[in-house]
Parts: sequence; structure tokens; C-alpha cells
Amino acid sequence: MVDGSDITKDYATKMECIATVRDGRTGAYKLGYHTLGISALTPDKKKPKPMQLSLFTDVGFVWR
Repeated sequence: MVDGSDITKDYATKMECIATVRDGRTGAYKLGYHTLGISALTPDKKKPKPMQLSLFTDVGFVWR
């Protein structure tokens, strides 16, 4: 399963490559980062297992 989301930083004033993202909870535009989460299901229990979570921004490089 692939899930695109966001993390908002409501009180941040200066952070590396912070961008404007749409808060999925409120619909408002705030400062933050986009996220991309990848999960897989376990074959025996069919439970989600997180595989990777990446932060990215449209302003520039953040980190890996």
C-alpha cells in the first residue's frame, strides 16, 4: 500500500526547505513537508507492516 500525506509544522518559523502543504485534516494551507509511506501486508496475519516513510518537499532536498 502506498500512501501520500503531509506533516504540518504549525509553530515552525525556520526549517530546512519547509514548504506550503495542504493539511488533510483541516483543508488549510500550512508550513510542512509531504510524506510518502509504503506498507506491506504480512502473509500469515494480513497485518500492515511499515516498509518506508519518506519526507519530501517541492522547495528542495530535505533528507533520505
